Amino acid sequence: MSEVKKGNGLVYKNHPLRRVDNLIYYGSMADKYIVLLQILDTKKEQDMDVATRVSVQLQMTDPDLKSRDRVVKKSEKDSLYAAMDVGSIAMSQEAIVEAIAPRQFWNPFPKVRYTERPDVATACIMEGDVVVLVDNSASALLLPTTILRFNEEINDYYFPPLIGTYLQIIRTLVLLLTMFITPLWYLLVKNPDTLHENLRFLLVQDEYYVPLIVQLLLVELIIDILKIASLNTPDVLSNSFSMLGALILGDFAVQARWLVPEVLVYMAFVAVANYAQHSYEMGYATKLCRILLLVLIWLWDWWGFAAGIVITLMLIVTAKPLVGKGYLYPLIPFDRKKLARLLYRRPVTKKNS
Repeated sequence: MSEVKKGNGLVYKNHPLRRVDNLIYYGSMADKYIVLLQILDTKKEQDMDVATRVSVQLQMTDPDLKSRDRVVKKSEKDSLYAAMDVGSIAMSQEAIVEAIAPRQFWNPFPKVRYTERPDVATACIMEGDVVVLVDNSASALLLPTTILRFNEEINDYYFPPLIGTYLQIIRTLVLLLTMFITPLWYLLVKNPDTLHENLRFLLVQDEYYVPLIVQLLLVELIIDILKIASLNTPDVLSNSFSMLGALILGDFAVQARWLVPEVLVYMAFVAVANYAQHSYEMGYATKLCRILLLVLIWLWDWWGFAAGIVITLMLIVTAKPLVGKGYLYPLIPFDRKKLARLLYRRPVTKKNS
């Protein structure tokens, strides 16, 4: 462990180490999290006891919590060095965000942005933002964060202003569609009398046995399963596996009458359009809000849709970023110049370069 340093105590990767018998405490009690390492088994090697099985637990340091409630994650490793590496990773990027962020576990909207691109980090620094680099992480944290900043994409600035503005508008429309297209379609199907004669084609034409709400939620789950499976598939096969799996499952589900074709069409659009959002965290925040809308519409129809809109807006309004003027800035508080800059791609001139 070449990175262990001595001073007032042992330090590994900038975090203090304390050992009591077979227990090793990694981190500071002043932080939100600490890592507890417990040596379970050892073996003799040249008159030294070498750990062969080590338990790793990421624990919260809140004294008001009971011991069993403090454990956030746990794992086992076959050496102390491997356990230390896992512990240092657990103490890194996301732990730092959770430690300094306001406690809003119920709010899915992300409080920070991440990037692995040097040009994005450089642009943020030039604009006066804060870039945080964390040990053991390939991503940089970008602060401050507002909901409108997630609509920005560095690639827009590699195109002429007109094309960059067009891409920003498309990205905004796609974000709104991914959140509302399936809830609105489900709401109209539940209330066919409200449809104009020219929109009757939106209704389900085939007979089905599984309720539509179950079909929609089932496809939401299947999409995530395919995503997880593709992550653990070799790179050479991942794209083919995802497409083949989706085609086979979709065709079989329609033939077996588990799903209607309309559900597959709308959910396929949602699955593809979700990749227009470069933030993985914002994509899942949108997904959770969409599922909430579907469930509330199933329960209370139009009133459920209205309640879902209100809840989503409340989540956005009450989201507390780590730093900055607010999650809705520059809309609230209003800043015309900042808002215009986020809504369209301005050409670079001598005045704004």
